[in-house]
Amino acid sequence: MNSHDMVISEGLKLIGVEPEQCRNGGDGSWVAATDLGVLFVRMETTDAFPSVRLTCPILFMPTGELLAFYRKLLDLGARLDGVSIAMDYDIVCINCQNGLDGLSAAAAAELFRRTLKAAEAVSEYLFNRFPSCRLWTP
Repeated sequence: MNSHDMVISEGLKLIGVEPEQCRNGGDGSWVAATDLGVLFVRMETTDAFPSVRLTCPILFMPTGELLAFYRKLLDLGARLDGVSIAMDYDIVCINCQNGLDGLSAAAAAELFRRTLKAAEAVSEYLFNRFPSCRLWTP
């Protein structure tokens, strides 16, 4: 286990997730189910800037009001700090990416918490505003 892997594993432990139980093979990725949602964690170490990418799928696009929905995504995305809104086909996700060099387990845990909390807040807001959205579930 390399040092980056250890930092991510310890960060997951700090948010109450057992890293070995949620490891997705041996390729530097985890799928962590938490009280706030599901967090996909992926280490990207193939270039000179090793990083960790976090993804929280939150809901499916609404069946109507697409223009209003996209405008609201742009508006919300401009107000988010440290995370971004992304689309994966018809699934709205909250993403966060951070460098691994110098990252501590406590800082990794804070990234995990911040991403999960943003996902919860954005999904609740969008679900209430656009009732035809369906919440994402694994």
